[in-house]
Amino acid sequence: MTEPVTPAAVTALREARRVVIFTGGATVIQVDPAATPLDAVADGNLRGSAARVLPALVRAAWGTGAPG
Repeated sequence: MTEPVTPAAVTALREARRVVIFTGGATVIQVDPAATPLDAVADGNLRGSAARVLPALVRAAWGTGAPG
């Protein structure tokens, strides 16, 4: 199991809780190879390493003409 990057994980979890309480705000998408406690509150969970998932996500959103 991977360990969450503490500052980012805490910030995302806090923001997700704030969204639930105030019914509006940030969408939380977690990218991680394994399940974490954030799964229950994240709006989406993408399984895999960020090195594999994020390039595929960019290609899916922008195709071969991806920005950058």
